[in-house]
Formats: sequence, C-alpha cells, structure tokens
Amino acid sequence: MSAFGCVPLDRVLNTGLFDFEAASEAPGWLREMRGEHTPETQEYGISSFAWRVRWPMHPQRFWDLINSEWPGVVRSKGFFWLASRPAHAGSWSQAGAICRHRVGRGLQRAAAQDARYASRHTAAARGRRHQPSSESFA
Repeated sequence: MSAFGCVPLDRVLNTGLFDFEAASEAPGWLREMRGEHTPETQEYGISSFAWRVRWPMHPQRFWDLINSEWPGVVRSKGFFWLASRPAHAGSWSQAGAICRHRVGRGLQRAAAQDARYASRHTAAARGRRHQPSSESFA
C-alpha cells in the first residue's frame, strides 16, 4: 500500500510483471511511436491556470471558496496566504473530493516578507504612511 506516493521500491521494480513484447504491440504504443499522439489536454479538454497575487486572501472568502462546489475541477494545488495569518503561508492540495491544507513548510519567511510588502501596499492605498519595520528578512 502507498501513502502520498511513497511505495517501497521492491514492490514496483524488477517484479517481472512488465511484458515488453505485449506492450510494444498495443495500439496506443504504436500510435505514440509513429508520432500520432493526441495530448490529453486536447483529448479530454483539460485546461489549467495559475493565480498569482502579492497580497493575502480574505479569510472568510477563502473559507467560502473551499467549502463550495467546484464543478469540473479535478485537481488543484499550491500555496495560499491569509490576511489573518500574515506571517504564515499555507499549503493546499485537492484531488477529487479529497482536500488537504497545512502550514507550508519553509514558507513562513517568504510570507513574512510578503506581509511587509502587503502592509506597505495597503497603507499606501489608504493614504496612510507606512512605518517601516526594523526587522530584517534577508
């Protein structure tokens, strides 16, 4: 049995179960070798996008999003940052109906740097002067 893709190598390597002769005669294999491959993006209508912003997400809106239906979404993953936790970044993974989130490892420093950026950006947008921090994130 595997957990998060961790499988003992002796369970999958050198098992003697792969038959090269049978595989080389399979229709899909032959089409691939002839260069007749249809990418899965075309064959199944798969698309993707990346959403990038330099400010944190609104916690309630994020909660509402992750607790709503996502028609057509098969897989999503990445990092998120909440305004209520400016010094932390979260890790997100969703496949089908299974969703996981946690504090992203090694991301707190980057989130703290972005929190300083967002703080300056928000203060400037509201017409207030930002008081620079003496903290160093170098």
